[in-house]
Amino acid sequence: MLYQFVVEQPAITIAYRAISWPECIRAPRATESKRGRGVREDNVVSLCVGDGNCDSIEEFCSVHAVADIAPTDFHQNNASLFKLSRLVLSYEGSTGHQATSRELRFVFDQWSQLARPFWRHTRDHYWAEFLEAYSYARIGLNEIR
Repeated sequence: MLYQFVVEQPAITIAYRAISWPECIRAPRATESKRGRGVREDNVVSLCVGDGNCDSIEEFCSVHAVADIAPTDFHQNNASLFKLSRLVLSYEGSTGHQATSRELRFVFDQWSQLARPFWRHTRDHYWAEFLEAYSYARIGLNEIR
């Protein structure tokens, strides 16, 4: 369908809070964990080995933690990569430092082994998508705002 201008005026600007959301859409203040994505997040971030102090990405992002957020069918890769980036943010919050490029690669490699059967694009495509999701993710899987 071609675009058309109904009114030849600039769009008006309103505050986000002023939007009247339909009942079928959750309130915009709802956190990611309240939006019913069907992710078992509370199982994801507590899988540290040993005494529970995860000092390495290998301990924090165990195979089981990544498996809980890996896709199980086609058309789930985008959401899964966003959850993966939030898992990394949880790690960063628990260690107090930003993940290194080696750590990001490690987590992505674990994810890619599980997700590969559902790929429709190249590894480089999903790596770039993961880095993009990581750049705009704001809260870890274990955080509620």
